[in-house]
Amino acid sequence: MRLYPCGNFLLSFPDDHKLPEIQNSHVLYDRAYSSIITALSEWRPAGTFVDIGANVGDTAAYFRTHATNPIVCVEGGENFLSHLKHNVNVIDEDRIYIVDRFVSPIDGDTISASYVEERGTGYLVLEDEQELRSIKTLDLINYARGVGMGDVTLVKTDTDGMDALIVRDLLDNHPDFALYFECDYRLTQSLGKPDLWGSILRDLKSRNWSSIIFDNHGLPMMFMDETNPETIENLQGWIHLQHQIGSVRTHYIDIFSFPPEAIRAYEHSKNSISKTLLYPYRY
Repeated sequence: MRLYPCGNFLLSFPDDHKLPEIQNSHVLYDRAYSSIITALSEWRPAGTFVDIGANVGDTAAYFRTHATNPIVCVEGGENFLSHLKHNVNVIDEDRIYIVDRFVSPIDGDTISASYVEERGTGYLVLEDEQELRSIKTLDLINYARGVGMGDVTLVKTDTDGMDALIVRDLLDNHPDFALYFECDYRLTQSLGKPDLWGSILRDLKSRNWSSIIFDNHGLPMMFMDETNPETIENLQGWIHLQHQIGSVRTHYIDIFSFPPEAIRAYEHSKNSISKTLLYPYRY
C-alpha cells in the first residue's frame, strides 16, 4: 500500500498503481477539469455524480474537492474495492455510495468475460468466459436518481474497453445529464463494432449536445458548441497515424458532453478553461 494525494485527500493505492507515475510526467492528467465539475454542480447541485470504473476513488476525491453532490462509485475489481472502501471513508463516508459490480450494457445479470488487472487499471476481455457480477446500465441510473433526489448530474465512464457500449446504452435512454467518457476507436475495432463511436457522435450532434475535448494526458484540446463528428473522426485518424509511424504521443481522447439543459454549465466551463489553460501566450 502507498499513500498519494488526490484533490484535497490523501488516498490509499496499491503499490504498483501507475497514477503517481503518470501525474509526475503529465501534471494535468485527471486534474484539468475542475471548472467543469464546479459548473455542473452549480447547474444541478443535488444530482448524483456517477463514477463508472471508480478504481480506488481518485476521481471521487477530485469530484468531492470541487462539488458537494452525492457520488456513486461503481467498481467490480476486488483489489481496487478494498482501497476504494478505505478511501471513501477518508473522502466522505456519508454521501459516497459504492456499487461493487461491473456495468453491463447488455441484458442479463452477468457478463461473459474475463477481468484483467494491470498496474492500477482493469479491463474486460470479452472473448473469455467468466461470469462477473454486473448491474445493467439503466438499473444503475435509476439507483443514482434515488440517491440524488431524482436527478443525475454527470455520468463518467472509464472502463478501458466497455465505454462505447455504456455510452450507447445511456444515449438510447435519452439522458438529461452530462457525460464524461474515454473515446478510443481502437477498442471499438477490437469489439467488432467499428461504427459504434460514429453513431454516438452523430446522436450527440443531432440532439444539440456541446462537448469539450481533452487528450489522454489531460490537456484540453478544443470546444465544440455543437458536437462535430467529422472533427472527432479526424482526431482519431491523427491518433491512428501516430500508431502507423510508431511514435504515439496521444493514445485516445476524453470527452465531456453537455445536453442542451446544461448549456450554461458548458459555457461557464468553456470560458474558464479559455481564460486559463488555453489563453494564447498569456504567460
